[in-house]
Amino acid sequence: MAHSYITEAEFYRYAPEAAPLLSSLRPLYGWTVHSGSVYKAYQTGSLAVLFRDGEDLGSAQAALVDVDTDGEWFYDSASDTLYLQSTNDPNSLDMHAGEDHSTYVGAVIQSASRLLDALIDTSHPTPIPRDRSGNYDEVVKQATAYQLGAIIAQGRDPQLADRFRERLMNADKTGIIDGINGGWIKLAGEIDADSAAGEIREMGAIAGGIHLTRTFGAWTGAAHDRLKVVISTGGGAGTARFKVYGYDPGTDTPKTRELTASGGELLKLYQRCAIGNGLYLLFEGDDGDSATVDDEWEVEVYSADQQVENSGLATLPAERY
Repeated sequence: MAHSYITEAEFYRYAPEAAPLLSSLRPLYGWTVHSGSVYKAYQTGSLAVLFRDGEDLGSAQAALVDVDTDGEWFYDSASDTLYLQSTNDPNSLDMHAGEDHSTYVGAVIQSASRLLDALIDTSHPTPIPRDRSGNYDEVVKQATAYQLGAIIAQGRDPQLADRFRERLMNADKTGIIDGINGGWIKLAGEIDADSAAGEIREMGAIAGGIHLTRTFGAWTGAAHDRLKVVISTGGGAGTARFKVYGYDPGTDTPKTRELTASGGELLKLYQRCAIGNGLYLLFEGDDGDSATVDDEWEVEVYSADQQVENSGLATLPAERY
């Protein structure tokens, strides 16, 4: 299935030094007179657009006999010959031809995306899945931009192409692909050795001074769940309470079925707070800090029996410290 990990705008953002190379246009030389003011150029290669001194000359004519007005052109694929009606000798003009820009860019981005998949080892799912917001990881976008940079720079700026490849994979194993394959770069949504313990995200600004900082144990509930942890009673440790909500199979909605007691669990600092299904939460704060009602966190968990896609056991290269 065709897929594209980045847009053209994202490529310019991640690989600005290669931006001038993202073009299918190639210069045309060696024009000779065909007849009258109709010129021809041999071995131009297939083309969909033609520019004269920066001006797009529009679509090709259906046949050579239709080329009878300045700027009209026809490409004969059988003889690989381009014909152009021009009041001025095109040898003295800036002539370029190539593919439609959007078509070309879409094709090379898809090529870079598929090549990136080929470099990622089989312990990781490809095509790389999007996150739940429908976006690709920033590291995936960056790697695709570097792969595209290497593709379009090869043959025009080989040294730049090599620099892009070095950012992906190199002898020191410090490239992005090295990190994904080695396990020290984790992609969003990828199940690693710690996924059963959960990943914590703050849901908006936390008004109180007490924070959910760690999880312990291994989730034994649903294969995948996003838990809502919310302060239900404000106050300090020993007074404040929190509630946890998970997936409700009855309504098929996340973060709606209460997993804790109806009044909430007592919040304790620096002690593991059990919430069931093998998972424990740790809250931390300074002396005198309080938790504020509606402070909320999300804990995304995968069950301990899910297949690990990123073991995370690789040694981080010394150059990355």
